[in-house]
Amino acid sequence: PALGKVRDVIDVVEMSHKINLWTVDEGETVFEATRRMVERRTGCLCVTSNGAVVGIMTERDYLTKVLHAGRTSKTTLVRDIATMGDELAKARPDDDLQDCVDTMVYRNIRHLPIEQDGEVVALLGMEDIARTLADERLVTLHTLEELRSDKVSIPIHDG
Repeated sequence: PALGKVRDVIDVVEMSHKINLWTVDEGETVFEATRRMVERRTGCLCVTSNGAVVGIMTERDYLTKVLHAGRTSKTTLVRDIATMGDELAKARPDDDLQDCVDTMVYRNIRHLPIEQDGEVVALLGMEDIARTLADERLVTLHTLEELRSDKVSIPIHDG
């Protein structure tokens, strides 16, 4: 079965009003960015330049490009470790969710910025996809349970 569209999984309009809560300016230190991640209980932030989202910084970026590279978070800038420019994978609200899953698996990423009218307005996370798949599975299991308990009458055709 088809997974649907991005807009079926996340409320892009609602998220667009809150996206600024999940951002960090490219000129801020990684220390400030990780502090904000901890406060917001998130694994990534959108990176901004002059108010526009231009990239993404994840906890994986911190671990691989700062901590294990021997750098310090208080002297390293977000722009030096974030995924930006052509490297940044993005999707749109009307994109097929399966295409997004394929991109995320192929690129080994857990968050995909959602762009509308040239502006990042939301983030699609693997947890959003997992929640959707779990919800669909619960509906299927509930339907099967109804069938087993004879709550649903099925016409029998005996030829």
